Amino acid sequence: MTAEKVCSQNELEHYVCDSDDLSNYQSCNLKVLQKISEDDGKKYYKRFIQLWKTTESKDNQKLTEYFSKH
Repeated sequence: MTAEKVCSQNELEHYVCDSDDLSNYQSCNLKVLQKISEDDGKKYYKRFIQLWKTTESKDNQKLTEYFSKH
């Protein structure tokens, strides 16, 4: 797992156990994305980000639809 290689122990604990603390969660995510970019190049990084945004958008849409009905 890339996060284990690039994130501090504190960041990993928050990343896995306490995603409510967004500062450590986001810093670990950023390090993972930077490592992906270094290892696989900008083309892969851009594709990864695009896929991530698309998935997030779809998930948000599903949540919005669900909560608007309840």
